[in-house]
Amino acid sequence: MPSARAVASPPVSGQPQLPLPQIRRRLFALGWPAMLENLMQSALFMINTALAGRLGAEALAAAGISNFLMFFTFSLFFGMSIGCLALVARSFGARDLTTAHTAGRQGMLTAVLASFISVFVLVFLADPILRLVGGSEDIVAMAAPYLALSAVSAPFQTVVVMVGAVQRGVGDTRTPMLGSVLMAGVDLVVGLVLVTAGFGLLGIAVAMGVARLATAAFMLATIYRSSHRAGCFGSYRPDWDMQRRLLRVAGPAVGEMVITIGGIMAFSIIGLQLGTVSFAAQNVVGPIMSLAYMPSLGLGVAASTAVGQSLGARDPQLAHRYGREAAIAGTIVSTLVGVVVFLLPRPLMLVFTTDPAVLDAGELPVRTIGLFMPVVGLATIMPSALRGAGDTRAMLLISLLALWTIRVPLALVLGVVLGFGLTGLWIGAGVNYVTIAVASLVRFASGRWQTIRL
Repeated sequence: MPSARAVASPPVSGQPQLPLPQIRRRLFALGWPAMLENLMQSALFMINTALAGRLGAEALAAAGISNFLMFFTFSLFFGMSIGCLALVARSFGARDLTTAHTAGRQGMLTAVLASFISVFVLVFLADPILRLVGGSEDIVAMAAPYLALSAVSAPFQTVVVMVGAVQRGVGDTRTPMLGSVLMAGVDLVVGLVLVTAGFGLLGIAVAMGVARLATAAFMLATIYRSSHRAGCFGSYRPDWDMQRRLLRVAGPAVGEMVITIGGIMAFSIIGLQLGTVSFAAQNVVGPIMSLAYMPSLGLGVAASTAVGQSLGARDPQLAHRYGREAAIAGTIVSTLVGVVVFLLPRPLMLVFTTDPAVLDAGELPVRTIGLFMPVVGLATIMPSALRGAGDTRAMLLISLLALWTIRVPLALVLGVVLGFGLTGLWIGAGVNYVTIAVASLVRFASGRWQTIRL
């Protein structure tokens, strides 16, 4: 079996050039459902943050540190979904549905098994893990039950992510969007009821579990009724050849996710050292940053799918045009979003908290985010295009460089050593995005991703 770095077959010559308006329409058709999907996923995060914020600064801090730990343990199946999407899109573009569907089932098998491991770790080791990352006694007491209960529903989240990867790989970005709308809606209704009834953080965790279960059922039902049901339904006997192919693409993606989430976790731990109020503010700034990301994330999904399918059809020039147009559009949109974030920091924060101290601590960091937003579009879309091509090793190295040699050390120096506090942390994050944007742009311009064989 050829390696992931082997040179692919030469592109078919004489293919007609797709008109630029058609490329943009295709990106928009793929991108707008993905934008809304990411908006709903952020809405889920923002709903839980807003509900926790109503319970006080300590509850907000407890929920924030728990969520970061969950994301860290989820890195394996998030990374597997990246590899699965790349292989499904490439196979679908080559009109090889058998391989596309096999990749979907084998990716699901590995990811679900990994999610059960994460459940075990977080349920039985929640307390010591929270202490290890620097949580105070009060925060650990609140966060440990919330973390354990939230982790129980991880396998349902895995199903949602992996079914969505198959659907995006074949060009269906609308169904994952509808799933995200369902998840956010169920989480909001159940969460409001339980928090109002006095269940506190545990009520938020139960609401999250109910929402994940409902969405997993919806995603499985929709793909079962589609022509791509074999991507999730069929034999789950291990196919070691496909597992090796997935590992070549997903392995570096998993590594990137571990590095990325680990870096964000370290970033969070640094923020925890600034005190409960600052950490609570950091967990308000995070959802605002996530909201600002939405258009770029949607275009990133569109670029990943279009690039992968174009390479599968042996048209690397078209893949390049899709990536370039998505990056241009993302940069324009993220600049407009940055203006809004810079001008309206306090109104945005009021969605999540009314605590005056938290609002004061977060206002300048939010403005700092606004200043860096123009480059966020490029730092989001170019990596997505490279992942869609299967160039996950390059992104692994870029993430390692940006997070662990720039973002985390710079946040520590500016935020703690030099005393800039939360603003220093987000300056470090901004420089991190600049690094990712430049490095991924250079990699994309090199064209080496066009010759990767999956």
